[in-house]
Amino acid sequence: MTLRAWDFGGQDVYHATHQFFYGGKAVFLLVWNPRGDFADSRLPQWLDRIKVLAPNSPVLLVATHAERHSANIPLAQIQRDYPIVRGLWSIDSQTGRGIGDLKAAVAAEAAKLEHMGAQRPASWVRAERAIEEDGRSFCTLQDFLNLVQKHLVQQTGEFLDALNTTGAITYFRENPLHPTGLPELAQFVILKPDWLLQQISLVLTDKEVAKQEGVFQEGDRKRIWSGLQEPVQEFLLRMMDHFDLAYRTSEGGEVRSIVVEMCPADRPEDVAAEWGKAAGGTEIGVLYQFKTTMPPGFPTWFTARNHGCTQRRLHWRYGALLSDGRGHTALLEADLQGRAARLAARGEFPQTLFGFLRYSFESTLDFFPGLQYDLRIPCPGGEEKCDRNFALDDIRKFQSNRWTTMQCQGCGRMQPIATLLSGIDVPAEAGVSERQLAALTETMRREFLRLFHREQSREASQCPRVFSLEVERLPKLLPDALEGMWQTLKGETLPVDLTIYCEHPGEWHPVKTYRLQAPAERLLGLRPLVKKLSGIMGVVRSAASEPMELLANALPEEDLVRPAVDAVGETREARRAELTALSYLHDLLRQAPAAEHGRWGGLTRILTRQHDHLWLCESHAKPYAREWNPEA
Repeated sequence: MTLRAWDFGGQDVYHATHQFFYGGKAVFLLVWNPRGDFADSRLPQWLDRIKVLAPNSPVLLVATHAERHSANIPLAQIQRDYPIVRGLWSIDSQTGRGIGDLKAAVAAEAAKLEHMGAQRPASWVRAERAIEEDGRSFCTLQDFLNLVQKHLVQQTGEFLDALNTTGAITYFRENPLHPTGLPELAQFVILKPDWLLQQISLVLTDKEVAKQEGVFQEGDRKRIWSGLQEPVQEFLLRMMDHFDLAYRTSEGGEVRSIVVEMCPADRPEDVAAEWGKAAGGTEIGVLYQFKTTMPPGFPTWFTARNHGCTQRRLHWRYGALLSDGRGHTALLEADLQGRAARLAARGEFPQTLFGFLRYSFESTLDFFPGLQYDLRIPCPGGEEKCDRNFALDDIRKFQSNRWTTMQCQGCGRMQPIATLLSGIDVPAEAGVSERQLAALTETMRREFLRLFHREQSREASQCPRVFSLEVERLPKLLPDALEGMWQTLKGETLPVDLTIYCEHPGEWHPVKTYRLQAPAERLLGLRPLVKKLSGIMGVVRSAASEPMELLANALPEEDLVRPAVDAVGETREARRAELTALSYLHDLLRQAPAAEHGRWGGLTRILTRQHDHLWLCESHAKPYAREWNPEA
């Protein structure tokens, strides 16, 4: 058994780099000196981080200096709160006490990991030995393939993944946390993974960059990475972009990076004044109350992803003031000690900005399987501001019982439920202005795409998700739809016109219509998507909405396909039905000419800074390309 050990940097500035190490196929040793009180040990905070990012990984608690101090901790309570904790081992490195037992425990837990004991080709063993003996820290992908093919490795993709899993190399086929492809980083293979962290640490600990509050200029890049060629420096910059350690900007005419973990720890004084200027209009907000410590790197990841809405002097390590440039302002503030984060937006119609930022924030949270939190809605108060809030679950219960108001336990006022849910739910009231209608439409469209965010690396990213559908023979079937006609059609094929759309938020538009032959059962499986899309397209009075609505109403709901649910209350079963529908849609689009596969209607799949995919036309794709490459 070969053990590769990684030592986490404990200082705050290193926390954002921890994402490179957390994984389900590792054993964690949580080592501390027990001379102080348990309350001062920070064990719960570290256990929270492991639970959030690697919820199934075993953890061994290791107390040092066993000859001088005894580990007096509530182990039984810790194991009830964190079932991943396997036990406590006390060691002393001077005398060697307990180290043998700890080694045996590490070996025993490592042997239980999923990949341990798996057979592998002998060629893999020879190739891995050659990689270990190679003196280079990194190489191009082609050089790596040439190296391993000399040892007759045939399944090079599987071999790369296996070495990545065990930490022998680092290769960014995908982002470890966000399941998205990283073609910009696929040109290099890191043969010595510790070299990569050393290069990033040189930036995070640089005194000049610290003085500049995280501004990483071209001169800094050439000075810090002076021994590396330009393509390698560019690789490191792109990696910092992809993992939200930094973002690039051309502010002031010079392309440079902002290292968000090196931003000021204290909130800039100008934030309060700018937030105060936005008062007077509508304000909506939400409070995230976390049940565990927030993941390391929050909320700087959020700032990096949404840097297009921020100003460098108005964000700090624990928050940011954001603007959409159309008179709406938002504020995110994190309270790490209180395990809470508050997001609010102000303006004439702040729902769009609020919805976009909430989508971005929660999409990031979704990637941490062990992270749990409650949503709470701040009380709007009255003439005076109220500091109380409502649990979203309680509001839902009152709403389901047809209550229209709820009383705040702080200010005592009766607050309309519709007001409390503003920005959380899409309002159903008619008579909105054209500007509000446009904002509402954009919000609904973003919400539709959000449904598939968790599965971006699978069906959701393989084909466009926004479409309209016209079935030629549908009107003749309507009278019999409720009498089982669709069941009798299973096995038959129907001619359909499938139109795909550019998915740019707020500006969906059709790009091409395909005449296809659709099996009736595939049309049944499309119902979850059709039902949602017909409602969204109906909001904007699309010419395509009528046939979509007819189809949505005609297709049977029970037994044949799971019903779609509203965007806020989606269930695991509904998500599964929707992903099945996406695979059916993908099957239909395969009927298009082979030359158009992956480029249907001239659409390009774009990876956004929120780490989701959009299928965009050429004109809407250009800004996203520039976002990843400011010099383009």
